Amino acid sequence: MTFKHQFFTPSARIIKGVFAGWILSVFMLLPSVSHGQFIRLSFDIESELIVEELRSLYFGEVVANAGVVRIPLGDMDMGVYRISGPRNLVVTLALDLPDYLTIEDEEGAEFQIPVSLETAYINRGENQAFEAMSMPPSFRFPILADAPDSPPGQPVPSASAYVYVFGEIDIGDIPPGNYSANVFMSVEFD
Repeated sequence: MTFKHQFFTPSARIIKGVFAGWILSVFMLLPSVSHGQFIRLSFDIESELIVEELRSLYFGEVVANAGVVRIPLGDMDMGVYRISGPRNLVVTLALDLPDYLTIEDEEGAEFQIPVSLETAYINRGENQAFEAMSMPPSFRFPILADAPDSPPGQPVPSASAYVYVFGEIDIGDIPPGNYSANVFMSVEFD
């Protein structure tokens, strides 16, 4: 009976391991050596929505104890805002309306004029307040236009909606000065 033993020295095992690793590396590199195509895409995304203040709500110059001063819908002193974007874009509009116009004197005392504001909108592309519809402070609507649809493959035409802010103040016995408040408008789209 004959026994065959095969002896491998540690250096022989390393050589076999290095050789096997080299063969494996060659096979792994072969696909990357083949001719492939790489496509690099780059583009900018700009906002599809533009909100502009066309006119601020202005109650004008009034005197103390003047009583109620009203700026009605359609008045030249009402606030007008334009929301522009692709036609049929659905927007969610949220308004934070103040309850008072305020002023602070030199000593830090604050004085207030009660204000009651209303809002209306028109979403058919034209600034025509007489056709505007009353709206709550938070509202969702599409920006529409009366123009025909664009042909397939053409860009979607833009359209505009208009938001109107109007209302009244009640002037009592107050010190003179420039009373003001902020209307915060948030517009989001889907």
